[in-house]
Amino acid sequence: MAIKANEQDWRDFDIEALDMLYPLSPAMEQDYDNPIARFQVGQPIICVNAKWPTMVATANLQVPASGAVYHIRAIEPKPWGFGLLLAEISNPIMKLSSGRVAEPSFDEDRFMPVLD
Repeated sequence: MAIKANEQDWRDFDIEALDMLYPLSPAMEQDYDNPIARFQVGQPIICVNAKWPTMVATANLQVPASGAVYHIRAIEPKPWGFGLLLAEISNPIMKLSSGRVAEPSFDEDRFMPVLD
């Protein structure tokens, strides 16, 4: 049975298998160890991807809407990039699938900067 990307439960991903399929180049390894956020706190951004995995939809969280403008409240480093907390959205602190207890953040790849 095919699963659409927005219905995938991310806890089922085998990270080691993905690392073997898509190894990082030495340059990417260096960037991964010293990541640089492409956004800044306070910056206006627009949501360009509001297709949420089933686990997000069933968690009863507030999520960004496609095409809506938000402002960055905080930026959190993640193993895969950065997570953004938005000034216009506040969710309760909860135990995340990673095991951390925190407010859920949104992947930076779901947003683009607002152009003047």
